[in-house]
Amino acid sequence: MSIFRVVIAALLTVASAAANSETLGAYVGAGVGIPHVAYGSSGLAFKLFGGYKVHQFDISKAGKLDLAVQGEYINFGNSSVNNTSWKQSGVAVAAVGSWVIPKKMAPWANEKVAVLAKVGGSRVAYSSNPGSSYTATGVTHGIGADYSFTPQFSARAMVEYYPGSYNVYGISGVFKF
Repeated sequence: MSIFRVVIAALLTVASAAANSETLGAYVGAGVGIPHVAYGSSGLAFKLFGGYKVHQFDISKAGKLDLAVQGEYINFGNSSVNNTSWKQSGVAVAAVGSWVIPKKMAPWANEKVAVLAKVGGSRVAYSSNPGSSYTATGVTHGIGADYSFTPQFSARAMVEYYPGSYNVYGISGVFKF
């Protein structure tokens, strides 16, 4: 299944869930990170993303679990090995689960700390100088934490994996609507 079919299926799922959900919310964000590429060394990575919270599950005494669908663009920076330079970037669509730690379980968190996990599909394109280019399509996943400074702004730290052996350790600012 191509990445474009996955994107269309995800968008249809979001539209369907949004029509039936009472706890909606859009967000956008930008981040930077340290990429670990399969070859050579790489510069700083950056990411732009947007998402939509489609549902909130009440998990009784353990609090609430939010489910969102997120789209993103990521630039892994330029890397080099043996006098060859590479440019790599990609797009992804993922489901993101977020569990806000309830005050009764961790008073220190004060319901401002959330644990995040994401899984989805992505396509990473990379090209070299002199001229070879490749594309890797596959599963993307990640885990991280989020701290809400206000109801509209939070900071997120994530460890993420993308196809083509790309790992990114990054931080992002998230603005919620």
